[in-house]
Amino acid sequence: AKNRKRIARNPADYNELLNLTKNTGLEIHYYQDNSIDSPLSRATDRMTARILNAVDSYEPEHLADEMVDAYRDKAERGIPPSNQQPLGYRWNKNQREICPEFENVVRRLFDEFDSGKYSIAAFVDWANRNGLKGRKGADWHKGSMEKFLKRVDYVGQFLFKGKLYDATFPPYITRERYAKRLERLGGRQNGDPAPRDHLMRRFVVCSSCKRVWIPELRHGAHKSGVYVYYRHECKVTPVREMMKEQ
Repeated sequence: AKNRKRIARNPADYNELLNLTKNTGLEIHYYQDNSIDSPLSRATDRMTARILNAVDSYEPEHLADEMVDAYRDKAERGIPPSNQQPLGYRWNKNQREICPEFENVVRRLFDEFDSGKYSIAAFVDWANRNGLKGRKGADWHKGSMEKFLKRVDYVGQFLFKGKLYDATFPPYITRERYAKRLERLGGRQNGDPAPRDHLMRRFVVCSSCKRVWIPELRHGAHKSGVYVYYRHECKVTPVREMMKEQ
């Protein structure tokens, strides 16, 4: 391997590798600094390696924190993140602006849907028949259309880390018009489902691969009730398991 920094992104995996070197005779050579993890490594060597591993894992996390702080500072000044611009917008230097190439597409979609003549399914069919598609030219479906219609960016606001900010970029529609649309669609902003706070979320961990089990909501037999299950597909032992929260 080049160095320990790549492995350091997952401390649990690195600890497993150290145990493998001790128990199976495996040697790991790092050609950048000419170091080795081997069965001959003493306890002090492994402790030093774990300390260096912790330092290496700190660096990308610290960089990520600095990036979040920079984005949050921009958000406070009304500037959204520069990645993934909504349809009808583009990034120009340090600000979002309306994209002339797709402005008419967005305005026509909004005007037609807000006329009140369509359900979501009927409106998707109308938009696809009339060639009103996004940047990549893909057909709309109900999920993508609903998310597009509910996106709060089009009223001159944006979400960052769960907080709503007023933006400096130009809106497409008024907030009053957007509120009426949300009332008609009967959903939350941005079309995202409400997050669920499961009791054992992040606490159920696989003993073999050290990964957390994923909670999901399911109906009971004959829809007699709603239950939380935790599912997991182990990366070490190829077994798929499920557990019901009692």
